Amino acid sequence: MSLWIDEKYIALVGTRLGRFHRQSATTYTFRCPFCGDSKRQQNKTRGYFFQYQQRYIFKCHNCNLSLSLRSFLRDIAPELHQELLLDLVRENVPPSPSPTPEVPVFARQPSSLRLPSVASLPSDHAVSVYCRGRQLPDVALNHLYFTDTWLSWIEDMGWERPAAHEDHGPRLVIPWYDRRRTLLGAQFRRIDATGHEGRYITVKCHADAPKVYGLDRMDLTHVVHVVEGPMDSWFLPNCIAAMGSDLLRVGDTYLSTHAAVYVWDNEPRNLMVVKSIERAIIQNRSVVVWPTFVDAHKDLNDMALAGLDVRALVANHTYRGLRAQLEFMRWSKRIR
Repeated sequence: MSLWIDEKYIALVGTRLGRFHRQSATTYTFRCPFCGDSKRQQNKTRGYFFQYQQRYIFKCHNCNLSLSLRSFLRDIAPELHQELLLDLVRENVPPSPSPTPEVPVFARQPSSLRLPSVASLPSDHAVSVYCRGRQLPDVALNHLYFTDTWLSWIEDMGWERPAAHEDHGPRLVIPWYDRRRTLLGAQFRRIDATGHEGRYITVKCHADAPKVYGLDRMDLTHVVHVVEGPMDSWFLPNCIAAMGSDLLRVGDTYLSTHAAVYVWDNEPRNLMVVKSIERAIIQNRSVVVWPTFVDAHKDLNDMALAGLDVRALVANHTYRGLRAQLEFMRWSKRIR
């Protein structure tokens, strides 16, 4: 994208942004329109456009959202986004979709985890009992593993050992891979934990390794479901997990030209989740908005344990456009 076109549209959208001003020759600052910036200090301006590798990008230092200028305009000013595309055509710069970035191949990746799968364990084994107690489908048990020496296993893999953790208790091992099935990391779930603290430890093979569970099994010829947790991903067809609540990051990176349904946890009091769903609806993405009769259940696994048909729930409560806005207003219960 030509820099002069970037600067033209930055100036145009700047008239809609609070406290917008040019900070330097290649930097603009303003109040972030996504998170609202500081509610108590109205003079705070933590949203920025800045030049990087011959283009401008947006970054908020409050909510940490990062977008290309094109994506920013698509979300905040759709009509300017359309004009921008026309300008690009006139400049003979085709607005091709952003390619899915290649995940780097990291050295020293073994061909096998060298761990027993949960499916291979006796039915009375602690990890097997735990997984079956969570009603995980049988297919999932072939992709989950067990170790009772997890710290030693991490060292054998050549990964950085997490600090301040003792080697005790059996661990469920949840590995994740890239599209070429290169092992990128693993989550370790303590089976004997009674509280939330220390239940999950996540270790990556490399600091730059992305965290997305299920990419190696994703079928881009069908609709892809995107959820928060790896365990929840086993309750829906063709499903990947963001390993956190930033589902849109996963969508922007891997599904920009593919049909997807975004399934956040049922947390209407969680402001970050609420804002993420609201943003997805503004972008005309398909989202699940949970009905009131599942209010007692936070995630897909909870719903399955309660005897609910998770697939039917998701299929019957996936919305986009105006209907999504109406359902979202009912669900969010936000206190303004």
